[in-house]
Amino acid sequence: MKPIRIESLRLATQFRRDLRPNRLPTVLATGVVTGLLAIILGISLAILIFSGEMEPYASTGIGLLLVGNVVVITLIALLSSHSAMVPVSQDGPGVVLAVAVAALIAGFPTGMAAETKLVTVIATLVVTNLATGLFFLLLGVFKLGDLVRYIPFPVVGGFLAGTGWLLAQGGIGVITGGVFGVEIFQMELLSRWLPGLAVGMTLLIALRRFQQSYVLPAIFAGAIALFYLIVALRGLSIAQVSAGGWLLGPFPEGALWHLPITPQNFGSISWADILGQAAGLAPVLVVSVLMLLLNISGLELVVGDDIDLNRELVVAGAANLAGGFGGGSVGFHSISYSSLNHRLSGGSRLATLLTAGLCALPLLAGPAILQVIPKFVPAGLLIYLGLSFLYEWVIEARHKLPLVEYAVIPLILAVIAGFGFIAGTAVGIITAVILFVINYSRIDIVKYALDGRSRHSRFSRSGKAARMLKETGDKIYILQLQGYIFFGTANRLSIRVRERILEHGDRKPEFVLLDFRMVSGMDSTAIFSFIKMKNLTQEQGIKLLLTGISPESRKQFEKNGLIEQPDSVLFFTDFDRGIEWCEERLLLAAGVTDEIKSLEGHLQDLLPGFQSLEPLMRHFTRQIYQPGEYLFRQGDEPDAVFFLESGQVTAQLEVPDRPLLRLETIEGGRMVGEIGFYLGVGRTASVVVDKQAVIYRISRADLAAIARTDPVAAALFHEIIAHLLADRLTQFTRAVEAMLR
Repeated sequence: MKPIRIESLRLATQFRRDLRPNRLPTVLATGVVTGLLAIILGISLAILIFSGEMEPYASTGIGLLLVGNVVVITLIALLSSHSAMVPVSQDGPGVVLAVAVAALIAGFPTGMAAETKLVTVIATLVVTNLATGLFFLLLGVFKLGDLVRYIPFPVVGGFLAGTGWLLAQGGIGVITGGVFGVEIFQMELLSRWLPGLAVGMTLLIALRRFQQSYVLPAIFAGAIALFYLIVALRGLSIAQVSAGGWLLGPFPEGALWHLPITPQNFGSISWADILGQAAGLAPVLVVSVLMLLLNISGLELVVGDDIDLNRELVVAGAANLAGGFGGGSVGFHSISYSSLNHRLSGGSRLATLLTAGLCALPLLAGPAILQVIPKFVPAGLLIYLGLSFLYEWVIEARHKLPLVEYAVIPLILAVIAGFGFIAGTAVGIITAVILFVINYSRIDIVKYALDGRSRHSRFSRSGKAARMLKETGDKIYILQLQGYIFFGTANRLSIRVRERILEHGDRKPEFVLLDFRMVSGMDSTAIFSFIKMKNLTQEQGIKLLLTGISPESRKQFEKNGLIEQPDSVLFFTDFDRGIEWCEERLLLAAGVTDEIKSLEGHLQDLLPGFQSLEPLMRHFTRQIYQPGEYLFRQGDEPDAVFFLESGQVTAQLEVPDRPLLRLETIEGGRMVGEIGFYLGVGRTASVVVDKQAVIYRISRADLAAIARTDPVAAALFHEIIAHLLADRLTQFTRAVEAMLR
């Protein structure tokens, strides 16, 4: 109950803000403008859907669209996460729905009763609305809205360009009675649709040049005024121009809307015909989701704020489920109307509710107020919407996209124009798959290709062992993988490994390490490429190591026969343990064992020019630590620095409720604790003893005393520190350089 109360308080606060005297006039003006535009758009879509054989029922269609608008606008105005949202019946789904309805009507058997045809068409609208609303709702509830963003941009552009073509074609068809072909250039038809084209072109040019909110209604008002001026100059009556088919209607007497499906006519619905048109109705869902995504993304830029796409999907789904029972077309957030609301009123829910109220006005007052509107005005709006889609996605997109990607847009447009939306949808899906394969195959799944000379384990060795690994490290071939692996990229990886093995002769690697730490997943077909790699490395006597593999991927490997075999294939939980295993095998093969030296001997290797380090050594405190003891813990005061003479210690991060993270394992001749010691900050990690260790310690107070009494020893200490840090920096630089090759 608490979230509902908070939401109610938020709405009440916004409504009180909108009712303030300094805001109310702007809010009312915004609502009137968007309301009039929503009425005209609703009429345009209704006469588009109810055209041809259904034209006598255009008034019913207008009533359905307006009722749907009232319900959808009201619910989204109250439930949306942003106050600027203005939803309306959408042109994209509307034109696809009109095409599907036309195909449905064309498939009706000869002699079907007109009443049966009408109720079947209305049932089709209801089913489509409910299906789309449920689709929105499921996407939002299961947080799947963001998945739509993965559809390739050119494919989306192709769909919208095709929608633009159908809108423009439908706008002309509204005036010509559904005729769209060479016949439209006959003089009688030409004189009818050219005014609609003129309105559409005027809107396209004016709205691209001027952003003021009054431009659109001013053009509509001017077009209607010019029409009636010509009518008056020619001495024609309203009845004459209406009889000539220039005005909307004629509409039957009475209300525009009545209960579309009743218990009496429910049995007349031809469900078989609706089911047969399911493939033609399915694109409504696709286009609706795509347009909603694009509208929300565009509105985020307009309002300068993030919008929860999944919530808006739930809201739009609930609104269409509620409005769907009244018929009409799919409705959701409009980028143009919402932008208008944002720019004029700063985002007002009251203005959106006023838009819904104006859409209800023709339903209450009857159709008489609509019968004075010239047919070419709403048709011109459809033509404008179509031309704007075509201009944006066919002309402007050419300058934004590479040629190969841009070519997808006219391809899908041509298929939709020539063969219909179903064929265009199929081509779009196929194109999306092809684009995915082409684009993803360009991504190298190998993030880094390194060897053991530039990339070491976190086991820090000194002396002869470190020198041996620098000389023989190229026998460890390391490939760090990334992204999603499928057959094509896995095959390229297999070829790369083969070339590295076969082209290096005597210097071929003894170990091939594939690190999966940054791999998000694998296609099942990719497994075969890894099996080929396993067979190749086994033939060549090379060990194949797979590190950082997720449990799911390991199961995939094991199901397909790629199991752990000590003589050829090994699995490690992380990269560090895998490369350490390789280093140990290289050292073992070279006969390199732990060197037993005094600390002075280790440091002498660092500073070979010095005859004796005795002036410094006498200031150290020697201690013996047993396995499991801590030199210091994470967060301790940095009061000393430690030099390891023999044994082994590990620096590790200790975070509550998380596994220990090994940072470095250290053998004789190295130091620990220098970062906190020099910076004066708390210990950044804990250091624990793995094997009995002989360690020399020098405290901050000891070093200060040495600086006062023995400056030579102090200088020698700092020079040793500088050499050790420089050695670490050199190793790090080499690793970075190898990654950048």
